[in-house]
Amino acid sequence: MAVFPRNTFRRLLADPSGVSVVEFAIGAPLLIVSLILMVDVAGAIATRMDMDRSVRAGAQAAMSLINDTAIIRDLVLESAGDATGLTVDVALNCQCGATLAVCTVTCASGDEASVFIDISASRTFSGMLAGERELVSSTSLQVR
Repeated sequence: MAVFPRNTFRRLLADPSGVSVVEFAIGAPLLIVSLILMVDVAGAIATRMDMDRSVRAGAQAAMSLINDTAIIRDLVLESAGDATGLTVDVALNCQCGATLAVCTVTCASGDEASVFIDISASRTFSGMLAGERELVSSTSLQVR
C-alpha cells in the first residue's frame, strides 16, 4: 500500500488544472437537455401558430358568409401547412338570447336567432423530451 506524503495531498487540492474539466462535466449535460427542451418548445409553438393561422382562414371564410360547415372544415385543412394528424371540428350553433335554438325558427321575441360558428383544430405534438401534448386552437364568431 502506497502512502502519500502530506504535502502531496495538499498540492493536489490546491492545483486548479482540473477544475474546468469537472465544471464542464457537470454543466454540459444541463446545457444539452436545455437545448433539446428549447427545440421541443419551439416546435410546439410553430405547430400551434400554423393551427391558429388555419383556424383564422376558416373564420375569414365564415365572415365571407360561407355558412357550410363542411366547406369551412375543408378550407381549414387546405390552409394547414401539414394537415397530417390535424383534427378539425366546425359547429354551427344558433341562440335566442342565452339559450340554444334551432336556426330555422324565429325566436319568441320575434327576432332571428343569432348564428355562431365554432371552429377548433387539434393535433398531437410529440417532443423529444417533453413527451406528447395535445395542441388546440379554436375560435367562435357570430355571423348573424
